[in-house]
Amino acid sequence: MIGQLILKEFQTNSLFKTHGIKRVISIISSIVLLAFFICLEILIYSLIYNKINVYADLNDSFFIVLIFAITILGILGYVPITQKTFFNSESERLIYSTLPLTSYDIILSKGVNLYTKLLIFNLSTSYVFGATYAYIRSSNFTFYIIFFFMMLLLTFLMEGVAFLLVIPFNEFKKLLSKYKILSFIIMIALLLFLVISYSLILNAFINLVRDASLDNLFTASNIEFLNYIAKYLLPISSMTYFSRTLDMSVNFLGSFLIPLFIFSIGTIILNLYIKKYFNSSLAQFNNKKVKSLTYKFTNETNALIRKEIHLALNKNDGIFSYISLIIAEPFLVFSVVSSVNLIFNTGNLNYVLTLFPSIYLTLDTLLILLFLSIINLNSSMSIAKEKNTLLIMKTLPVSYFKQFLIKLSVPSILSFISYLIGLILLVSFKEISVINFFMMILIGASSIISLNISSLYTDLRGKKENNFLVTFIGFIFPIITVGVGTVTIVFIDNEFSELIFFSIILLIQILYMVSLLINIKKRISKLFLRFEGVNL
Repeated sequence: MIGQLILKEFQTNSLFKTHGIKRVISIISSIVLLAFFICLEILIYSLIYNKINVYADLNDSFFIVLIFAITILGILGYVPITQKTFFNSESERLIYSTLPLTSYDIILSKGVNLYTKLLIFNLSTSYVFGATYAYIRSSNFTFYIIFFFMMLLLTFLMEGVAFLLVIPFNEFKKLLSKYKILSFIIMIALLLFLVISYSLILNAFINLVRDASLDNLFTASNIEFLNYIAKYLLPISSMTYFSRTLDMSVNFLGSFLIPLFIFSIGTIILNLYIKKYFNSSLAQFNNKKVKSLTYKFTNETNALIRKEIHLALNKNDGIFSYISLIIAEPFLVFSVVSSVNLIFNTGNLNYVLTLFPSIYLTLDTLLILLFLSIINLNSSMSIAKEKNTLLIMKTLPVSYFKQFLIKLSVPSILSFISYLIGLILLVSFKEISVINFFMMILIGASSIISLNISSLYTDLRGKKENNFLVTFIGFIFPIITVGVGTVTIVFIDNEFSELIFFSIILLIQILYMVSLLINIKKRISKLFLRFEGVNL
């Protein structure tokens, strides 16, 4: 029974939802992206190490603080994932309550999958930095082996802390679901925090690439502070020192006992909470009463628009994903594009720009379109969010096409407004030209429409079988269109090159959008009539 549950949890991962050539492509693309990410980590850390190596013992302290920061970020990132894994599926809780399972069985089956994900995160981040740190220091081979085992223990610690934090997080999330205004305020506060953090990290990276000095960051007081706190960041400091020295005293105890103790405490407390939570959920289900209904007559179009807005905010999923991304998009686009422009206009990379002037235009356009695609992959008001209202949609005296036309219009308009604000910021600060601005408006509008229609078709056909289409449109299609435009202006180098570049991209976008719009009314009605919600 336990083995089957563990296998079931692994099968929920996206890799197992595809088959054949799609799975092969998914694996290859994941490996390529991971390899690129690891290379970037090695490059950045090597640059930092060489720049701060002039300060005595700072590299050791900085490494400990870096791994500790990654550990904290990993825990915070996996608390929502842990909450979703254990508590989001009401139907799963009801099924488990009828099976001869203990709460420890549930924790074990789900915990193995979570542990594997966390271990991959640690190996692709902390261990990569550790291996780079050891290589530059010319450490012996035992460091690599011991530090690998330290990552296994660190993963136990992170999972244990996530088990402890998921309890208040789940209760807090239930509270937020009752108060939309409070949710929105918290979301704005989190966005401001992330925006400030993002700016600091991006500025530091630009300084590294431009070969600027980091003296303003590593002042005498900051160095003293880093050296001081690094000693007390347990168990990271003890793990690092033990990997380097194999000291079997305090470092050994801190490396092994702290992670296992926290994991044990987290598992025990989560077990008690799950027992109470599952029993409470079952009692609420059995005692669920039908609430009296109040009717308010309104125009059918207005009612459908209000429903789509409500879906965007329902259960905070929209607030903390779609809405937050829409709000953050202008700043993210402006920050990244302006940073890339700054990098290519200073230092050694300015020479690259003089040799290949089209790279400036290509990178800006590609970055803008990729941001647009990535954010709008989540913008479509998926019919998966309809859940229990699916039958109502089919029985309403409103045509299927009109319902889905409104379903497409609401996120498309919101996405376009956010996208337009980003373009206005770029053109106002002269990061893009006026021609770029107007052409990118047309390209972006057609891209948003294509993305949302593709997402809709994918939902109606079944996400598990057709999510490759959305992935292709979201990630590969922008690269192909910008690539074709770039190749063209390489061979056609005149005063109209920029206009030709955008015209080719716009033409490809329009052709694809038209192919989606052909018989759209008939196709949507037919697909929805056959749709039974099996992929929800």
